[in-house]
Amino acid sequence: MTKNSARNLFFIGTFACMVIFFALSIHTMSTIPEFTHSENLTDDVVAGKKVWEKYDCIGCHTLIGEGSYYAPELKDVYSRKGPAFLRAFLKDPVKIWYGTAEAAAGWRKMPNFHLPEEEIDHLIAFFEWGDKIDTHNWPPRPQKGVAQATGSAATVGAITGEAAMDLQVQQGEALVQEKACTACHKIKGTGAPVGPDLTGVTKRLDVEIVRKRLRDPKSVNPDSIMPNFGFSDAEIEVIIAYLKTL
Repeated sequence: MTKNSARNLFFIGTFACMVIFFALSIHTMSTIPEFTHSENLTDDVVAGKKVWEKYDCIGCHTLIGEGSYYAPELKDVYSRKGPAFLRAFLKDPVKIWYGTAEAAAGWRKMPNFHLPEEEIDHLIAFFEWGDKIDTHNWPPRPQKGVAQATGSAATVGAITGEAAMDLQVQQGEALVQEKACTACHKIKGTGAPVGPDLTGVTKRLDVEIVRKRLRDPKSVNPDSIMPNFGFSDAEIEVIIAYLKTL
């Protein structure tokens, strides 16, 4: 290769890369409104972003993968927990997560900022808007719980007898752990007393009521702050199998 051809290749390659870079940048910028639904940026959402910045929430949490990785990712917290749970949690994080300050001693915990109702409303509006951003499944979530520990709940049908019951119980326990149910419920003395104690719950309540609560908590109690986890019928059955052992 001659000096002239090498120089031409350099300039042509650099120019081509710049064109591709700018074309991709323009395409990205033009699709941002589509993915973020910027048309839904209400005054409450904007105010919620300011509350987020005011209390430096990103100093502990991540949002769409950006932040300190000390506390949970909050991109989809609205759909995972629901507005009622978020409101109760923001009012008193330690009470909702641990039950009492004594139970929280020595554990990682969110401080109580004593947020006024207006700021809580704004934060929830911000979380709701952020929940609907299309991030193409970013950040990735680790696959854990039932699928990792014991296989899919749907596989129970392929096993019969005592082995099937043991597998159901294992899967149910894994789901209960994955969804952090002890953040609100006690199980054999461990957990927070925000919701009912789950020890012996299938003996105190009709199983069909338990099943309805797991499918849609508000169908039993319209004021329930329990999130709707969207459990499948198979997942509900393995959770009930586990609860029957408590």
